[in-house]
Amino acid sequence: MDHIMINCAEYWPNPGDYDTITNTYTGGIVNIYSYAADTPGHAGPGIRMRQNVNGVWAFDWFYRFDHARGVLEYEDDYPKPWWLLWGNVKAQPMIPSREIVWGGVQNLGDIVQGGCAWSFLGTTTWGWQRVQIVQIIPSYTDAGGKVHTNVLQIEYWQQWGGGPIAGAVMYLAKNIGQVYTAWTSGAAATGYSMSLISHVPTLIS
Repeated sequence: MDHIMINCAEYWPNPGDYDTITNTYTGGIVNIYSYAADTPGHAGPGIRMRQNVNGVWAFDWFYRFDHARGVLEYEDDYPKPWWLLWGNVKAQPMIPSREIVWGGVQNLGDIVQGGCAWSFLGTTTWGWQRVQIVQIIPSYTDAGGKVHTNVLQIEYWQQWGGGPIAGAVMYLAKNIGQVYTAWTSGAAATGYSMSLISHVPTLIS
């Protein structure tokens, strides 16, 4: 394997000077990226990725960039389940030092992995994530017809509480993020995928 160094953070959208970055995909999926402030009980500041599916909020995932550990997913928020008697959100912050790892500065072929854990109502759920930095793809044409060059392919596997292993094959373009994702269950493809249709940064007014 060639020793090509990859900074995984460069392949995640970073709102920076933008108010939001909106990535629209096939399958009715829209990912909206925005700045997430540091608040009590949360390990920000970072980036919030809000996913809507067919116009309905599905979840918010929060990321931050750590110089030593790379891209860390530090909280997952979901719509309130029927049994939760207060609030509108089920917030699942990761336990500090047990965030979900997505890679830092890596060689092609590297495998990044680690245990992860989130807490809710005093109960901790343990899991793990494994990410392989697979290859650089010379070009990928998305569903909107745009050609992306030097696309990073990664594959990840994740398990929580001893449940089933799930993951995805992902193509990432610099500063844009996911341009193609195909989800897996165990080692098998699910047949469920998405491809980027449009990428729209909105400037802060």
